[in-house]
Amino acid sequence: MFKMKESGCRKFGIKSNLKGCRQNNRQPDNNFCIFLEQIRQKLSGEVAICLEDNRVFLGNPDLHTERLLLRKYEPGDVDSLFRIYSNPDYARYATGETYGSREDVEHFVSDVIEMYENDEAGEWAVILKSTGKLIGSCGFAWCDTKNSCAQIGFALDPDYRGRGLMTEAVKALLDFGFKKMNLNRIEGFHISGNEASGRVMEKAGMRFEGFLRKKLYLRGEYHDLKIYAALKSDFNKMDVCENSSIE
Repeated sequence: MFKMKESGCRKFGIKSNLKGCRQNNRQPDNNFCIFLEQIRQKLSGEVAICLEDNRVFLGNPDLHTERLLLRKYEPGDVDSLFRIYSNPDYARYATGETYGSREDVEHFVSDVIEMYENDEAGEWAVILKSTGKLIGSCGFAWCDTKNSCAQIGFALDPDYRGRGLMTEAVKALLDFGFKKMNLNRIEGFHISGNEASGRVMEKAGMRFEGFLRKKLYLRGEYHDLKIYAALKSDFNKMDVCENSSIE
């Protein structure tokens, strides 16, 4: 996911956070063009950035599920995150920024940790409770507080796919977003072809809403996007997160 909130917010739908995109200044590419477009949209009022409430993410509390702990990033997470972000599938399907080196990931983690202090980063590390290992990341790419809407993004270590673990993490995010952040709509999208991400969102209770044809220009070509969303009213009926808790 790339980032998109002036102070902060995450990635696989998209990530948003102008400060977190600073590596693009060192390595201009298509992602930097997207970054500039986000600034243009922000300044023109086309995108509402979550600056109105400096407690949007409520301090990023620990989120617990049956098998997972979602917690804030720590400096020691860099190597595990780099393993995930350097995977070819991640680079192939990322809808925005990618990390070409361990140094890029180190800068990203450092930025996020700094932004936690002001409740400006909607980022969580995904930890497998049985081993204590970081196996993924998830969070909110952007948050429009005016319209009570946000976008999620996520990434998973390929060795842990096919176990329903990221679905479990996304359910915890939905639970937190609707019950604690008081959101009305949470959405996510992926490049057409990355059907695994779509299945994660559908299994978590989000509905497929349609295609955005040739919406995103990345790596020399235009890509269709598939968009999914959940509404608070639907979520209340589903009760999909009965085993999650917040600390």
